[in-house]
Amino acid sequence: MPEQKLRLIPLGGCGEIGMNMTVLQVDEKNYFIDCGLLFPDASLPGVDIILPEITWLEEQDIKPEAWLITHGHEDHIGSLPFLYPKFPVPIYGSPLTLEFIQGKFLEAGINNATFHTWVPGETVPFRNMRLTPFTVNHSIAHSLGFFIETKHGNILHTGDFRIDYDPPEGSMTHENIAKVVGRKKVQVMMSDSTNSFSKGTDLSENDLSQGFEKIIADSRGAVVFCAFASNIWRYQSVVDAAVAEGRRVYLLGRSMVRNFEIAERLRLVKCPAGLMVDDDEIKRMPRSKLVVLCTGSQGEPFSGASRLAFNMLDKLKLDANDTVVFSARAIPGNEKSIGQLVNQFSRLGCRVVTAKEADCHVSGHGYQEDLKACIRAAKPKHFMPVHGEYRHLKKHIELAVECGVPFENCFLAENGDVVSVGPEAHGVIDRVPSGRDFVIKGGIVNSMSDVYRTRLGLAQSGLICVSFVLKERGGELACRPQVVNRGVPMPDSEIEKKMPQALERAYASLTKESGKRDVKLDDLAEELRIHVRRAIESRTNYKCMVSVLLSRVGT
Repeated sequence: MPEQKLRLIPLGGCGEIGMNMTVLQVDEKNYFIDCGLLFPDASLPGVDIILPEITWLEEQDIKPEAWLITHGHEDHIGSLPFLYPKFPVPIYGSPLTLEFIQGKFLEAGINNATFHTWVPGETVPFRNMRLTPFTVNHSIAHSLGFFIETKHGNILHTGDFRIDYDPPEGSMTHENIAKVVGRKKVQVMMSDSTNSFSKGTDLSENDLSQGFEKIIADSRGAVVFCAFASNIWRYQSVVDAAVAEGRRVYLLGRSMVRNFEIAERLRLVKCPAGLMVDDDEIKRMPRSKLVVLCTGSQGEPFSGASRLAFNMLDKLKLDANDTVVFSARAIPGNEKSIGQLVNQFSRLGCRVVTAKEADCHVSGHGYQEDLKACIRAAKPKHFMPVHGEYRHLKKHIELAVECGVPFENCFLAENGDVVSVGPEAHGVIDRVPSGRDFVIKGGIVNSMSDVYRTRLGLAQSGLICVSFVLKERGGELACRPQVVNRGVPMPDSEIEKKMPQALERAYASLTKESGKRDVKLDDLAEELRIHVRRAIESRTNYKCMVSVLLSRVGT
């Protein structure tokens, strides 16, 4: 008889912000909740994208029943083009989320996927559980939480959320939680921890329009709003402010244009006819009548904002009369690139407005009062914080305890932890392999693989390659060693001078007992590599990568 179990196994998003992915085990069936990515920082040269490691899933031959997707942000869907081919099962998501996923699959050449659309409040039966999606307030439209019912207990998963008290969605997160739970019991609540240190609650998305109107009214020239292309609600705030101030809107950035078209088609944005400016009109538009909504809020190269800042667009060039608004938070690690972009706009003479100067951004993640309101609405028996670094998870547990959840009923889990939540909730009971896989040019490698360690070593330490040609008899050098130096701060001539001594030391190490120089070529090559590296380290004070090519010639 199969083991009776209800388990949660995070493979991403617990102990870090981003790369969210959790395995839900209900008896012998498995379900994957979200499939996100991380973007690399400067410490990971050569890495394009970071994916959740799936070694354990492949080793255990785990076949999921479905992908259960909460919303369309990259940290929840970005890994799907890479992992779906390995786990080709139906994908469940909201309309906007599925539009984004289908666009990614089209670019990746995936055309055999099966999609099912969530309808908030409508329960979907699976083989051994029932799932009811419910609407949550977030910085992207069609964001959902899940109420999962099983014979071993019920799980409430909030997804990413906040509480917006004047919500574009038309309903509020905590009220939707109370409605979907009703009189049923919540065995464990999984809750977004991103802003667990932020006190109080944030402004409403609808509050921004009034602030945007003032910024536009105070500007003589064009006003540029840099925002996330996925923030559909921000589109509406900018559109409303432009209409109020008698201006028209120009979209800049491929993803911004594409997402705006999707948002209009799904009736998520209300845009008056004739408001949008096309490419043919932009040069003729008076600057005092123009609002630009563009990508590049994180300082991305070649984004709309970057092209504007560096005067790469003939059709639109900014000057001292124009205003640039950064209507987004800085993702950790992007501060430097954003700062460079702000400096470049300042060189053009533009007025630059950030969240430090005006109310031009609201977070999509709940502050402490939002988090507590949702815990009180769910009344969970057990609590498991997710989507945050370790300190965020720990702080969220403190908030849950304030709301009446016993401390011993709170589970602090990190990636790879196996959390038992039913039939009896025992918390973390085991660990499975977890980590990161890196997308690099030409393929995917594990963060601990020899391939990536070698690439990292090349980037950080440089490479010395030395070719030794020995005489067949006596093992003496047949010619001067040839050196190829890539990135090591030491003259080639100096390296060459040290090579005969390195060769003698390698022989001495291998022949200290026999005194004979008839050693195996492979043994000598490895010993020589060690002594070459030592010779270079004694001069540079650090270890570089060393490769030795060794051959013999007859005399």
